Amino acid sequence: MDELHIFSGGSFSLDPGAIFGMVPESSWGRYYSLNAKGRIRLAVNIPVLKRGGNLFSFDSGLNQGLTERSMSFFEVSLNSDLGDQIMELTRMNEVSATIYSHLHFDHSGGLFRSPGSVFRSAKAIIQGSEVRFARRPNELSKVSYPAFALAGKRTRLVSGSAKISGDISVTRTGGHSIGHQVAFFSVNGRKYLYPGDIFPSSFHIRPTHIPAIDSYPVETLHWKKLLLKKLIGGDIKVIFPHDTKIKIASISGTVMNPIVVDESTT
Repeated sequence: MDELHIFSGGSFSLDPGAIFGMVPESSWGRYYSLNAKGRIRLAVNIPVLKRGGNLFSFDSGLNQGLTERSMSFFEVSLNSDLGDQIMELTRMNEVSATIYSHLHFDHSGGLFRSPGSVFRSAKAIIQGSEVRFARRPNELSKVSYPAFALAGKRTRLVSGSAKISGDISVTRTGGHSIGHQVAFFSVNGRKYLYPGDIFPSSFHIRPTHIPAIDSYPVETLHWKKLLLKKLIGGDIKVIFPHDTKIKIASISGTVMNPIVVDESTT
């Protein structure tokens, strides 16, 4: 039997203008409150799939390679017990492969490869276009990309859509970043989508709720509508990477008026 677990990789904060874009406070203010610095606190949720003798993670949490200035600016809180929690609940010592939606600092922690990390031997599966950009980000994006280390035999660069293992597959969307990808997989017959930051939270399920930090918002809009059709019509559950309350949901309604049904406890 497969097992799906969602672990906390810590949390960080962003200015509401960054995470909500053009959506007015009268809309998001009903669901989120500002902290003392006028920021929105975001969770870092890390799905881990146990299948046979392998662990597959979808992203790997906050990157410890951030500078002290960035740690302070984003109010980063690391979960120092993440590795122990993964090993205790899965009864395995290492993640076999990590499918990276993209390489921003809140998703690429495993690539810091600190000694003893549960991600130390994981094969990194990333869009080649994302890696190329992350190595030379522009002035607008470089704060989002910390230093990371890729090891030849432990890296698989993909382009576009690709099958990873069994029914695990990825599709490049772009939108949030140049090489952003989403992942589809199943757990004991139930289908899931890990959307990365195409749907960072349940609030962002509406097609027009797009963060200001998305590099290519028109691509994000395009893919949100395509993915919503799949979610609504295909009985596919979605896992939100940054939602503090709803981690897993099913989606009903219509593409332009989707309805989120919390299934985090099922």
